[in-house]
Amino acid sequence: MPRPTLFLLHDRGGSARSWDDVAAALDDRFEVVVLEPAGAGDGAAAWVAAQVREREPDEWLIAGHGTGGGIARIVTDWAERGEQGLIPPAGLVLVDASAGPDDAAVLRTPTAELGDPARDVLLEQPEEVARLLLDLASRVVGHPALAPAFARLIASDRVAARTRRAMLARLDVPGDDVPRALSPAQRALLTAVLARVVPQRGTDLDLAGRLDVELAAGQGDGWRFAELPPDAEAWRRGLDTIAAELPGFADLEATEQDTAVDRIAEGRIGSDADGLLTGARMALWFTDLQAAAVRMWLSHPAAQAWLRYDGFADGGDGPQKQGFTTTHAGEWETWQRDWRTGKELQA
Repeated sequence: MPRPTLFLLHDRGGSARSWDDVAAALDDRFEVVVLEPAGAGDGAAAWVAAQVREREPDEWLIAGHGTGGGIARIVTDWAERGEQGLIPPAGLVLVDASAGPDDAAVLRTPTAELGDPARDVLLEQPEEVARLLLDLASRVVGHPALAPAFARLIASDRVAARTRRAMLARLDVPGDDVPRALSPAQRALLTAVLARVVPQRGTDLDLAGRLDVELAAGQGDGWRFAELPPDAEAWRRGLDTIAAELPGFADLEATEQDTAVDRIAEGRIGSDADGLLTGARMALWFTDLQAAAVRMWLSHPAAQAWLRYDGFADGGDGPQKQGFTTTHAGEWETWQRDWRTGKELQA
């Protein structure tokens, strides 16, 4: 397995040798690249971003000391927003990095920090810095959100920045603190139902959690059946109807669950009780559920990589769009790959 690339940035007035003792303590765990940006701020960060792009690492982390930490934060922030042709790093390490005016952005990238106002931690405690790097790597490396080849495609100049931002945003996993529309029991039942509706291959996405957050935010496809209540209420009632009419659904064998799902789709599961949906309304709600689940799965970059879909890579932000030169079955562009493996395609 290729080693992750670790980019190291020194403090203003320091040099690449500032990291020598740390690098020696890393035991070949990383492909270490020590960069020496001139100055600080966006200009230095743009130079670092170019160095990362040039190397096209499958998986990378970045660490900065002092002002180098500020540069590392800027590069990470750009990568999270799909700018500078970067994909987000697996982790960020800040050593003696003081916060600057541009450090207010909350980063999603796993971050570890180490600092002591009474001493220069990098020079006086290199083993501790190395342990911090290794600990972070043990938690984040080896679990990329995307296949490396597909991640590089998203970061390439074939993809517009706006498209890249949208795709990278879909990699975010909803946190425990975001608003939810469903109860834990309803969400668990939805997870079981969705496993029969969208039997994921090549991915393991929490579709129920993502749809729950979408419902709470009032997002979705923008329409609903007139016979149904507003989306969040319809989903709660639909799931409560399944719980009432098909108790123990999650514990059924897969074939029994499939039979139950067919009955829901045909309008043969429902109730006239308050707070539940009739069979006819259950059939309409289930149509909504199917469409939302498939949309949620297909729009995720990991699913697109599994399906080997790259139709979004038709041109970047320049005036001349690359487009496609062939659309014949069995013929491939020179840049196209099997996005699951990164291997070249054979006719």
